Amino acid sequence: MSLEKTMTLARTVSLETTQVISKTLSQVPVPPLPEWINRFMAGSNQYGANAFDRSFIVLGLTMYMVGLVMVASSSIPVAERIFNNPFHFVIRHGIYIGLSLAVAGVALQIPMSWWHKNSSYLLGFAIVLLVTVLLIGRSVNGSTRWIVLGPITVQAAEPAKLFFFCYLSAYLVRRREQVMENLKGFIKPLIVFGVMAALLLLQPDLGTVIVMFVTTFGLLFLAGAKLWQFIAMALVGATSLGMLAYFEPYRWRRVTSFLDPWQDPFGSG
Repeated sequence: MSLEKTMTLARTVSLETTQVISKTLSQVPVPPLPEWINRFMAGSNQYGANAFDRSFIVLGLTMYMVGLVMVASSSIPVAERIFNNPFHFVIRHGIYIGLSLAVAGVALQIPMSWWHKNSSYLLGFAIVLLVTVLLIGRSVNGSTRWIVLGPITVQAAEPAKLFFFCYLSAYLVRRREQVMENLKGFIKPLIVFGVMAALLLLQPDLGTVIVMFVTTFGLLFLAGAKLWQFIAMALVGATSLGMLAYFEPYRWRRVTSFLDPWQDPFGSG
């Protein structure tokens, strides 16, 4: 079997697997949701917003609860020693959960067509955020990643990453034929990625760059880009990330500690 046929088969299997997982999750028995959530969901569908599966809501809430328990179990002694309140970090994390649920509720009321239509504006806002954090952001341990908004600290890379994925998804829907047949169509989103990656590396934030690179690679794969383009992208990406890690001592220590944690068990290991 040729590599092109293998890639096509892999895309087909990926899509079919996603459909099977979605169908399986929809068949999992889910406990009844509170009435106010049901009304919220009905209102969402009434105004043409995104339909969503109750199973995913339950999974998301479960992850929230597990995260809250983990924060509590790991932070109570530290909070007691520093703030004389063992639940300081638990309360703060709970506030963040409430805010995130409110934002999610607003986002679910927005039709998918709105995200598609305004993806270019969202990308522009993402770039503005990344430039702003470099100019007025708060620096911690040599990294400038946070914008302070009163009592709230926002990591600019998180909304910027989301808006970039909105833009990329909309671009691949609009220009899928160009991505599949034209090198220019394949390179355009990579140029946008390169600009955002450069801004992120100035913070520096290599972790977010890696997440964005892998996600971009996957989306282009699903969009049907050619095999040689993937090979070139993988080689350039792996070489660039390797050089970025090797020439920055603290990043390279993380790599060596991962490969041999007993080399420095009480430090980086």
